[in-house]
Amino acid sequence: MDSVIRIVLAAFIVILCGFIAGISYNGFIESSYRASLESSYTYNLSLSTDSTLVNATFFIPVPEDRGGNSPIIEDFSAGNVSGLPENWTAILYDTGKTTLVKITARSIPGPVTGGSQAPVVITLAVNSTDRHRIETADPIGNGTMFRPVDDLRRVPCLAGTTDIGMPECFEYHIPVYADYEAGENASVTITTSLTGRNDWKIFGPEFNRYTAGFTVTFIGRSNGWGTAAGVLVDRNGYYDAPAMNP
Repeated sequence: MDSVIRIVLAAFIVILCGFIAGISYNGFIESSYRASLESSYTYNLSLSTDSTLVNATFFIPVPEDRGGNSPIIEDFSAGNVSGLPENWTAILYDTGKTTLVKITARSIPGPVTGGSQAPVVITLAVNSTDRHRIETADPIGNGTMFRPVDDLRRVPCLAGTTDIGMPECFEYHIPVYADYEAGENASVTITTSLTGRNDWKIFGPEFNRYTAGFTVTFIGRSNGWGTAAGVLVDRNGYYDAPAMNP
């Protein structure tokens, strides 16, 4: 009988030690993840023109979640936008369905006559950190994304657009407004890009991210909406991080 008790007690101790070790290990994993997690957004908006534009007004979608919020919108509201020319005005415009940045300028000069004929490119940039983990697996449904997303369709991922994991790639359309006076051969291209990224370290550095953006070109004088072509790559990176309660 004593031997049976000793065997049972030994088995219990082994199970208890394994249970405690498991809890300690999971606790270490989660605490390391929480302590090292850094989440950030990088947003760029570029306007390229080969001609001078007069009395220019643009309405361009700004990334936001379904509630109309994002750190990028907060930075626009606070004026934390680099690269904004002094003669441009950039204010946010809430349509009720999406948030647009309204950009106005009396004049946007093209290339200098007799100088380089390469288009003039003006780029606005916002770099934001987020206090919470960024949704990189489903930014359209649960995260920060350009909106509204029209004609969304899944496409094969191009070589060089992904890093690791099982990323998904999509194409979509999105409306952009441009109103300006220019020559009939003027070419104006608006391009945006957005990257949302989580970085952390447990036993080694890991990350996950998504990238999105769109581009549209207007020819000649413009006074209306154009349709931009967009690309989204999500689920890029590692997705084995522990679940984390708020």
